[in-house]
Amino acid sequence: MGIGLGLITYAPAIAYLYYLTTLALNRVSNLNDVDALILSAEHELDMARTSTYPIDNLKRAFNYAVKALAIREGLPEVQDAVRIGHWTSQLVTSAVMRLSDKLPMAKELWLVLSQGSITNINEVIGKVRELLRVL
Repeated sequence: MGIGLGLITYAPAIAYLYYLTTLALNRVSNLNDVDALILSAEHELDMARTSTYPIDNLKRAFNYAVKALAIREGLPEVQDAVRIGHWTSQLVTSAVMRLSDKLPMAKELWLVLSQGSITNINEVIGKVRELLRVL
């Protein structure tokens, strides 16, 4: 017999889901875990390459990257998210505006993704990965 190709193909996704499931037990950890946010962003970027509607995956990846950057920078939006219990789109937008002073690319990406005016998916994936490298 042996291991089926399907199991090998889905092993990273299974490991990813297990990691997120263990984080779900501690809600505050889920909000503040930079490594989980980076992992989630990378997963969404990989999914964007094969997705029928990659804009959704790119937006999620960007949001994860912004949240991770906000945590690393100690922005007040992080404390608001912890207090509320989740990140709102208003908190993410506010974090983007604060981060744009240090990382102008964050605001540029936010504008492109919010308008849905993506012409080159690979270019956007590369820019989101650049944001993740800052972490």
